[in-house]
Amino acid sequence: MRRFRSFRVRLPSGERYWTVLGAGYQPVAEADEWLLHVRLGRDCAESTTEAYAGALALFFEWCAAIGRDWRQAPGEFGRFVFWLQRYDPDGVPGAQVRIVRGARRVNAVLAAVREFFKHAISVGMVAEAALDALFDLVEDYDLPAEVRGERAGWTRPATWRCWRCCGPAAMPGTGSSCWRCGGSGTAAAS
Repeated sequence: MRRFRSFRVRLPSGERYWTVLGAGYQPVAEADEWLLHVRLGRDCAESTTEAYAGALALFFEWCAAIGRDWRQAPGEFGRFVFWLQRYDPDGVPGAQVRIVRGARRVNAVLAAVREFFKHAISVGMVAEAALDALFDLVEDYDLPAEVRGERAGWTRPATWRCWRCCGPAAMPGTGSSCWRCGGSGTAAAS
């Protein structure tokens, strides 16, 4: 049984966007704020908010299933990926578990959830330490000072974590796989 679902909203201005409904068909306030910002503040397409709302509904569903507040979940994304691959709300209880979402769909959901967390951190809903669980840190001390500017040491790169083997991977959308596992999920021995 689904506790969270995406839902299309029509504003008085005629603009439309998608949000996430929770218990009692009430919008999830944090998700609604972000999705409205994505649609109106960033001027993204309605279909973008539809995809993001569907991804967040799955994320909130998982959080409810394990009894964890969404703000505490970034450190457990490995479990989320496992659940995401296998969760079938229409499945028969007790039936053999099978993969219901492929790598492409899982990565799309993770990308949306990461973007949601970046927004939540930027507006103070979540501590900045959550970024450490979502993104890799890299050293930049070997770069020339004029390139580094005022920042030195560790910075947040534009790399995301491959949740198959928990290593840094290439940027989404480049068509390349994780450099450690090549998309297989098993990190090669170094």
